[in-house]
Amino acid sequence: MKILGEGYPVVFLHGFLESNSMWNYLPLMEFGIQCVLIELPGHGASSNSNGNPSINNMLKRVVSTLEQLEIERCSVIGHSMGGYVALEMKSQLAFVEKVILLNSNYWSDTKQKALDRLRIASFIHEGKSLFLKEAVPNLFLDKKLHKSNIDQLLAEALTMSPEAIAYSSIAMSKRKRHLKLLLEHPHDFFIIQGDKDPVAPKALWNPLITGNNPNYFEIENCGHMAHIEKTKEVKKILKSVFNTI
Repeated sequence: MKILGEGYPVVFLHGFLESNSMWNYLPLMEFGIQCVLIELPGHGASSNSNGNPSINNMLKRVVSTLEQLEIERCSVIGHSMGGYVALEMKSQLAFVEKVILLNSNYWSDTKQKALDRLRIASFIHEGKSLFLKEAVPNLFLDKKLHKSNIDQLLAEALTMSPEAIAYSSIAMSKRKRHLKLLLEHPHDFFIIQGDKDPVAPKALWNPLITGNNPNYFEIENCGHMAHIEKTKEVKKILKSVFNTI
């Protein structure tokens, strides 16, 4: 866990195979907020979780940290898997005010996607390197342009234990669908998407959320790693968002 800046607290939650280092691409100290960077179980310096794999158990780890910090109100930004945890926070915790979904989504896995995640969990002990070398580059739209970023992310992901990767993969396969939450509280959500994001494709988003929504930001020629692929655009959007919360 790391705290940067002062002011209104915003919790930053990284994605699958990432850590707090992902936020180094953004000028956090320029946002005029208190940035509370929390690493999810098995990622970065965070220990693995011994509980049943679930987004809810990831949430418990986050809540424990916030209680230690005596934070009584906050907003949350989550990248990819971190967004799934952020949605669960908003669903369960009254003190969570705004949620920023960065390359994330509100839906649950299809049966096929859930099966794919379970297969990953089953073979990751023998095939961790193979899986990561295939999965990480596919998060980027232009693999050649971002080769150094891919190499850096891959090196960090390779330090993760197979148990941690399996835990997160199973947890994501069981996550809840939160469309109702977004539709009932439209002003509490800000959505930042890459127009060519392979993990959260625009075609799967409900048009009631994306159409004519001032809180929906779509970045052109961008994959799943907007904070790296389109840093300037994400910085501009976040500055405007943080000025409103």
